[in-house]
Amino acid sequence: MKKCFLILLLLISTKGNAQQISVPVGYQAIAHAYGIPPKIFFSIAMVESRKKIYSTKVMPWPWTLNVEGKAYRYMNRKQAWVALNKFVAQEKIVDIGLMQVNWKYHKSKLRTTWEALDPFHNMRVSAQILQGCYAHKENWWACVGAYHSPGKTPAQKVRAENYRNRVKEQYKRIV
Repeated sequence: MKKCFLILLLLISTKGNAQQISVPVGYQAIAHAYGIPPKIFFSIAMVESRKKIYSTKVMPWPWTLNVEGKAYRYMNRKQAWVALNKFVAQEKIVDIGLMQVNWKYHKSKLRTTWEALDPFHNMRVSAQILQGCYAHKENWWACVGAYHSPGKTPAQKVRAENYRNRVKEQYKRIV
């Protein structure tokens, strides 16, 4: 119970309201460690896994799974883990956790389904993906689009642009 409180304390911003929020300490620390702008990093998490936590507070939710386009939010890590293992056994396409890291493409970085649901491990893997993209593109907004849709077909480029625009809108709400 103490560990869950610590995780939530590091992941949830204490400033701001439903419209404007600040980047929580945990996101700032990982973003700085990987050289990623913290507001961009947190904006991605907000777009990927946000959940209404209080009546006026929306924040990324660590136990979110997206299975072939359908979002599932679980009450705790163990519930999410049981479901994740079921989906993986069924060979479903699954995005995991705060940053919605894809199991199929990043299994070696995520290592295990249990680790994939660790909020800080999930953020570090996401940061590695973004950092690797930046090494080639040298443009954070290009990397934001590629994070969601890295392909080169016209349809993939449109998906990347639409996603980038959603992240930019979230970015504007962060102080």
